[in-house]
Amino acid sequence: MTPALQHKFLDTYRNIGLFLFNTFVLFALINALLFVLFWIKDSITADPVTVRYGGESVQKVYGQMPQAEVDQLLKETWSRPLLYEAYTQFKERPFTGKYVNVHEQGFRLSKEQGPWPPQSANLNIFLFGGSTTFGYGVSDEQTIASYLQQYLVGKLQRPVCVYNFGRGFYYSTQELILYERLLISGFVPDIAIFIDGVNDFYHYNDEPLFTERLQVFIRGDKKEPESKLAVISKLPMARFARIILRILHPLPVDTTTITIATTNLFPQSYDNQPLLEAVIDRYLQNKKLIEAVSDVFSVEPVFVWQPVPTYDYDFHNYPFIEGGFDRHTYSKYGYEIMASRFDKEAFGNNFLWCADIQKDIEEPLYIDKFHYSPPMSNLFAERIMILMIERKLLPDMLGTFD
Repeated sequence: MTPALQHKFLDTYRNIGLFLFNTFVLFALINALLFVLFWIKDSITADPVTVRYGGESVQKVYGQMPQAEVDQLLKETWSRPLLYEAYTQFKERPFTGKYVNVHEQGFRLSKEQGPWPPQSANLNIFLFGGSTTFGYGVSDEQTIASYLQQYLVGKLQRPVCVYNFGRGFYYSTQELILYERLLISGFVPDIAIFIDGVNDFYHYNDEPLFTERLQVFIRGDKKEPESKLAVISKLPMARFARIILRILHPLPVDTTTITIATTNLFPQSYDNQPLLEAVIDRYLQNKKLIEAVSDVFSVEPVFVWQPVPTYDYDFHNYPFIEGGFDRHTYSKYGYEIMASRFDKEAFGNNFLWCADIQKDIEEPLYIDKFHYSPPMSNLFAERIMILMIERKLLPDMLGTFD
């Protein structure tokens, strides 16, 4: 190689190296700047709902509630880390806030909350379910439990006290275990209501939320490396790119576009009938176990199949359609199978079908992807009460229900 060619090669090498180095430095600086900006933004709006969908979409479903109060409510909803609990894996952490309050025993406080431990002079109702039952995104007095208690006050011969044991991510298997632990500990209600559906399909493999992490911990393995794509997706620049894409491609607004969009929200890969049938069979087995335990402790068990946005709902009043439903897509096909089985099979007098209560209602019923708005919680509680009265599942009624 001639000296002139060597000199040219070294110049080219240095230029490429300098270009790559400057590119790396610029990449690092941009990510650092975006990290700081997002950190400031997230410290102001800490809840994932506002971060993902924007304040305008969130404000639409909260109506006249002032933005500062919405921010406080959502912060209290989403800023509470879960707490370890034996057998069930985790529970809601005790918390005291303006809108969200959780008792040390693991239940959320309702409006005019009854005493703990429950008093035998009262008619005590334990309510079990996931985050929709807990009431993520609504205040203590706007939960299903609070509305149900209000509806039942004055209709029975004894004072009614509802205890909200709804917990984020819970499904029927965890609820069964929690119920058994409460009974063994001497906390025996008169009525136990189990609200299920959406999370049973999400946990199709019958594994609670932290199962994989616990498996790694027990094995003593180091944290398994994430895929390169997963790591890149968490960079501030990737988050910034997603924001730009949402601006360039806003949510559909007209009927034709929404109809086309929603047909693509539910990939056929989630229409796995053997898997969905197995989920339903597991739920029904859990129902039998709860009934058997309830019989021993003289508790009236009630099972409620809840509404979800993936079934029998008008998306025109739903500003959270972006991104589809991921694993929750199973509920779309699973609910269709469950509806068919409900029409053909006898699930028992204590099974309340409430999956269709939102049909033909033209107003926002969800305050995020899956959690109920106050009007929806109110409607749901009213339907539960009416069906329980019709099925004679409530003791000592005063007069005739009007």
